[in-house]
Amino acid sequence: MPRTKTLILVPFADVADSVDRYNAVNAATLTAWGVTYGSSLWFFTTDHVTADVPVKYETTPRGRKLRVDPNTEQKKVWLDAHPDAQPIMTIEAFEQGFKLFKAQTGLNRGDYFEKLVTELIYGQKWHGKNSDKFWRTGDLVVDGVHISIKGPRAALCSETAINQAESELK
Repeated sequence: MPRTKTLILVPFADVADSVDRYNAVNAATLTAWGVTYGSSLWFFTTDHVTADVPVKYETTPRGRKLRVDPNTEQKKVWLDAHPDAQPIMTIEAFEQGFKLFKAQTGLNRGDYFEKLVTELIYGQKWHGKNSDKFWRTGDLVVDGVHISIKGPRAALCSETAINQAESELK
């Protein structure tokens, strides 16, 4: 009889612990962020999910997940902490583009932001939704650097995904 691997669920202890566990298994070495502030969509990068990233738990029918969901004050602090942040378009232009994108593809805002970053910032062709696991590859690979792309209100991952990654990478 073939042996099956048992997934041991380790619940999130707290947000900081969860972010540390996420960083430990994330294949990306760079994270590209999208933040709406004022009337603009801003872009900047960090080496990993840092302590200044406003992350909280969100409970869904399938379990808990980590979501980046800053309030207006947190957005200002976050952007001030990253002097390389740059506005890439107005929120209105983003929403108009997203409506067309969704009508054509059925995909979500995060996928649209990923397409924008891939094409506008990194000058590469977007090849569609990357369905590979975050612990295997980034959303985009540029010159060998794996990049995770996180738009406004992005979900980092679920409790289940971190447990799966930790189990697979043992």
